[in-house]
Amino acid sequence: MAEASMEARDGDAASRDTLRRDWHEFKGKRLDERVAEEWRLFLDWKRSDPVDTLALERYTNLLRDGGGIYFTNLIERRTTRCGRFRPASSAGYGIYRIKPENGQPNEALRFSIPGPNNGRAARAEVGLPTANDFFEKNVRPVLVALANYDSRPDLRPLETNFARKVAYMYNPGQLLALYKNEVIARIGTFLGIRDKLKGYRATQAIKEQLTAEWSVSIEDACSWSIDELREWTLADGRKLDDDEIRLTREFEVSQKMTGFLYQRFGLSLDFEQKNVVYYGPPGTGKTHRVNEAIEQRILADGHKFDDMCEIVQFHPSYSYEDFIEGLKPVNVAGGGIALVVMPGVFRRFCKRATDALREDRMRGEKEPRTYYFVADEINRAELSRVLGEVLVCLEESKRIDFDLEGNETGLRVTTQYGYMAGEGEGRFGVPANLYFIGTMNDIDRSVDSFDMALRRRFAWVRTGCDYEVIREAVAGDKHASAYVAICEQLNKFIRFTLKLGQDYEIGHAYFMTIAGRGVSDTSMRQLFDTRIEPLLSEYLRAEYSPEQIAARVKEARKIFSLSSAAKKDEPVADE
Repeated sequence: MAEASMEARDGDAASRDTLRRDWHEFKGKRLDERVAEEWRLFLDWKRSDPVDTLALERYTNLLRDGGGIYFTNLIERRTTRCGRFRPASSAGYGIYRIKPENGQPNEALRFSIPGPNNGRAARAEVGLPTANDFFEKNVRPVLVALANYDSRPDLRPLETNFARKVAYMYNPGQLLALYKNEVIARIGTFLGIRDKLKGYRATQAIKEQLTAEWSVSIEDACSWSIDELREWTLADGRKLDDDEIRLTREFEVSQKMTGFLYQRFGLSLDFEQKNVVYYGPPGTGKTHRVNEAIEQRILADGHKFDDMCEIVQFHPSYSYEDFIEGLKPVNVAGGGIALVVMPGVFRRFCKRATDALREDRMRGEKEPRTYYFVADEINRAELSRVLGEVLVCLEESKRIDFDLEGNETGLRVTTQYGYMAGEGEGRFGVPANLYFIGTMNDIDRSVDSFDMALRRRFAWVRTGCDYEVIREAVAGDKHASAYVAICEQLNKFIRFTLKLGQDYEIGHAYFMTIAGRGVSDTSMRQLFDTRIEPLLSEYLRAEYSPEQIAARVKEARKIFSLSSAAKKDEPVADE
């Protein structure tokens, strides 16, 4: 086992060297100014509200009461560009203020705290005296330990991801702004230090190792100079002191390392089965997310993308001969031409994956190299004809595999042109180490239109419009909240008022194009005219007359404007 582990680490050397070179190209980029704004907001808080004297009403509150931001709101909502996390619920804060019921006076403050034994399953509703006592005895001591970077194995009653964000904001020189266990584990596996990544300090080992491997230093990676930072002024009118300058420069370097790693390890999809199709409306990022996820997985495994992945875009004329095998003309001696059985793109790729699987199994590898085949716009081809008799081979229970001696198990079928193939080449199977991933726009051809034999062999994962992605794209814009609400309202209009259903909603990629120009009546009108109206008109063409289409588009245009949103109350981001 030790030898196998060492071989795996040696095999990663090239990928780690590539990662190091990529980092040195990445580190020169300046942070988004919105990140700096959020960090200054945190420094304001750190100055005005020392954590060791933090009061309950400054820890949890309700924005609607007009009291400004409070600690949990600051950590979760106001500093998202410094590292985003979302707790399972407000219970992750240990204690939170409960919204008053209708007619209840605001003075009757009520709070939710854990039930007996500090559990989260059952919560208790308490008044201010009990809440204060619980906060001072159970919550604030944990916050102080996190801010001081003290050893604290038991983080209860706080949720781990919330605790990690708190610790990071106070100690950016020690940690990275990574909070999800699966992302941290993925990086740890790549570096061979997964066993060291525990507790709220889980990213410390990652940062220390990469700082050493990449020769990271503040002087080398920080674009905020000391002189520049001396000119920063916080809310109280005072400049940064020396300790705040040091912390800010550590923060910048940590943010860059975090952003770099998250791009390569943090956006991965969890492929539920070996055969999966991601479907949904246009513009929901299906192909982009799949390719990005595969690239991250391959990098984490220490391999090259082109060696482990094949991407094919299906189209109406795509055939079995292109995909599995077919007769192709070749030149022969004497100037003649002969028809020869030639493998298609999927068969060639399966052979590569099968050869690797046999090698890995005979070396005793429990986790063989993984290969990925992506069929983009899979629904544009006639799949039953493209796959032919090979469809049965995709089933996980019938995949090809090998034992330590190289003996093969699994199913091989005789292909359409198998009778013309050479010795041992007329039968075909799909190896166990191959993922078959498809993407499709549901409006082109719905999932229901596929025959049952095909549908039952795939997992079908719907992707919809991601409003959080839109929110991140326009974060910092004064109309950000209104814009996200408008996008959501437009999709509800399409889905329910026009009765087109969720498959015809507009994906977030369309709405995000406004980010570079800012949210305004002008930019939204231009977006509607050039991207949304043509799409919506095409949707309606089969169901409505030209006059009805014009009327419906006019309704949609009215929804997609800041002036219509101004007539409604701005959304309140309470816990």
